[in-house]
Amino acid sequence: MLLNGVEGRSGGWGYEHIAAKENRTAHLRGLGFRDIHAYVGFVLDAFQWLTLQADGRLILVAEADGYFHHVPVQWNDGMECWAVTTAIPKRNMRNVMPLWTKLKAAR
Repeated sequence: MLLNGVEGRSGGWGYEHIAAKENRTAHLRGLGFRDIHAYVGFVLDAFQWLTLQADGRLILVAEADGYFHHVPVQWNDGMECWAVTTAIPKRNMRNVMPLWTKLKAAR
């Protein structure tokens, strides 16, 4: 779930955190996504890997158009849901441990 979140001096989470990164939102628009919600929705619908980051966060990763689209999530006890921390298109999938991989359909 993409919650409103917050952006602070030393970081943040959710929509406000992603929106505060103007270069990132411009990059997402350049990749053809109309807004942050469309980008996060794409990754949540199309992810091919569930990975684990060194700090224990889970990351959903979708590969498309030469990018590995990362959406880290963490459990929100108060809302009882998985909340999006941030969203980042990357050229690689380093420093994560794959926990699950979607099988490709047989032809």
